[in-house]
Amino acid sequence: NGNVILGLTAMMLTLGILAGWYPAFVLSSYQPQRVMKSNNSGGSSGFQIKRVLIGTQFTIVIILIVSAIVMFRQISFLQNKDLGFEKDGALTAIFDFGDETKYNTLKQALLKNNDVISVAVASRIPSGSLNNDGTVLPEGQTDPITIPYVHVTFDYFKTLGIEAAQGRLFSEETKTDQMEAIVLNQAAVEKLGITENPLGQSLECVWPNANRRVIGVIDDFHFESLYNNIKPAVFIIHYPWAYHLI
Repeated sequence: NGNVILGLTAMMLTLGILAGWYPAFVLSSYQPQRVMKSNNSGGSSGFQIKRVLIGTQFTIVIILIVSAIVMFRQISFLQNKDLGFEKDGALTAIFDFGDETKYNTLKQALLKNNDVISVAVASRIPSGSLNNDGTVLPEGQTDPITIPYVHVTFDYFKTLGIEAAQGRLFSEETKTDQMEAIVLNQAAVEKLGITENPLGQSLECVWPNANRRVIGVIDDFHFESLYNNIKPAVFIIHYPWAYHLI
């Protein structure tokens, strides 16, 4: 950014001039014959000023060192933190597919490229926000529970490198998954109050309306900012709401 470069350059020049001006001004005002003489007048006050300046310099240096260490640790954290999914090499775009046929046509065209190993679409992708709330009514309960929905396609978890912690994930070989299956994260299992084995549990969903059975559970991963607690989420296959291409 040109403005940033110019601003930093101007700041460096200004600080350099100010840092060099004061010592040069002081040194040029010294008279060698007076320095050689044992003239102690004003020596006490001059010594105090030197101590204050040296102390201030050391304080600034310590603050800068601590700040640099904190920044280094933050950058290292961002680079090495395990988010729970594979972000390297993942590209995303927004595209209004309209229907499953149009998506599958684009998917097959992309997969012909040797650099593309997997394609999926979803209503939400990591680094976004989980704000598509709907309700789920677990089997044996009477009060629906509000929870974020993520509408995906079959290869969503494969494309993001997410594996099942329990059960299995969506599979194109099992066509009933599109209308009958649901996948939960661990936080959703707790949110829905499922205390027994969640696999096979029946859930009444509203987006779209359908009774679905839990086929798999995934470990919690950082969908939103690391500042946020991991939210519960339910994952279902539903093409009309899937417009983030991955």
